[in-house]
Order: sequence, then C-alpha cells, then structure tokens
Amino acid sequence: MKLTLSTTALGLALAFGSSAVLADSSASVTQTGDWNKAVVEQSNNNDADAVISVLGSFNDTTIEQRNNRDVEGNIDVTFGFGNTSVIVTEYARDSDASIEQSFATGSDATIEQRGSRGKRDTNYAYDLHASITQTASWGDVAWITQTGSGQDATILQTGKGNVAGIEQSGSGKGGSNDAYISQAGAFNDAYIKQNGRNLSATVGQTGALNVAVVDQRGRNLTATVSQTGTGNNAYVHQR
Repeated sequence: MKLTLSTTALGLALAFGSSAVLADSSASVTQTGDWNKAVVEQSNNNDADAVISVLGSFNDTTIEQRNNRDVEGNIDVTFGFGNTSVIVTEYARDSDASIEQSFATGSDATIEQRGSRGKRDTNYAYDLHASITQTASWGDVAWITQTGSGQDATILQTGKGNVAGIEQSGSGKGGSNDAYISQAGAFNDAYIKQNGRNLSATVGQTGALNVAVVDQRGRNLTATVSQTGTGNNAYVHQR
C-alpha cells in the first residue's frame, strides 16, 4: 500500500487536539495518491470549518462536526476510482455541507445532518444546507439525510449509472423541506423521501431507463418529476 499524504499540521491539531468550548476551529487536509484516509473531527466550537481535498483513487474521507454553533464542511475529490466521501453534522445551529467529485468513477458521497436531540432541545438547527455534485463520472452513489428545521438538499450528477437519494424529516420550530435531484445520462435512479412540515421535491432526469421515486408525508406537499428518454419509471406517493 502506498500512502502519500500532504497535510497542514495546524489542520490536524485543530481536528484532533484538545477541545476548546465555543472557540473557532479551522481544519484543512490535502491528500494526493491512492488508498489514503483522512478524518476531521470538530466538536464544541463556535464556528467550525473543515476542508478535505483529495486527488487519487480508493481514498476514504470523513468530516464529523458535532455540538458546534455554525459549521461548514467541504470535501473535494478529483480524478480516480472508488473514492468514499462522508460528512456528518449533528446538533448545529447553521450547517453547510458540500461534496464535489469530478472525474471520480464509482465513488460514493454521503451527507448526514441532524439538528435536534428532541422537542425540548434548544440547540436545534435553524438551517441545514447540503449539496453533492458529481461530474464526468460513472456509477456514482450520492445520498443526503437531513433531520431538523429549515432543510434543503441538492444533488447534481452527470454521467451513467448513477444513484441519488435524499431523506428529510422536519422538526423544531417552523419547518420547511426542500429537495432537488438532477441527473443526466442513462440508468439513473433517484429517490426522495420527506416526512413532515411544508415539503417540496423535484426530480429531473434526462436519458434512458431512469427510475424516480418520491414519497411525501405530512402538511403542504409538492412534488414534480420530469423525465425524458426511453423506459422511464416514475412513482409519487403523497399522504
């Protein structure tokens, strides 16, 4: 196994070092090569920013941000095969998470955002924002899961044989769900599940043999599915 790692020492110190309550945290990791692994963990901070940039194949990258007020996490993967990217955010007031993968075939991208421990928790999420962009790739999987208030999610994929899914559950004050999936190419599968509050879902696919499923439950529902091509299947369930 060959490991090539170029890492900012300050980034690792902030990611794995001693915790400072309500301090500001910033971490940056850059890796080039194959079979690398990068993990950034940030907790109990005021503002927490994490960026991981990867160039190569079969790399695992993870950002975990918990009990921070305002957080932003970004993973950027360029070129290669079989890369896995994960961002997990829990109990943040405002959370922005994004994964960008280009020329990365057979790669998986996952974002999980959770804003509240329960109805009595005052540290619920005001805003959750997530986006996954995969371009010039083949056979990618993208998945976004959001729980909390003021959610939105975006997945954009171009290529062939891609799978995309979004799951949202509203809680806390107010409550607004948004979801958007756009896939261009062939053999694409898109899945959106929303539970609670205002809700909205849009699926757009261009190509052949596309499958789109939208499942919505609760309050003011809206769903739009647009598919062009051959052999498309669309299913919308609202209750």
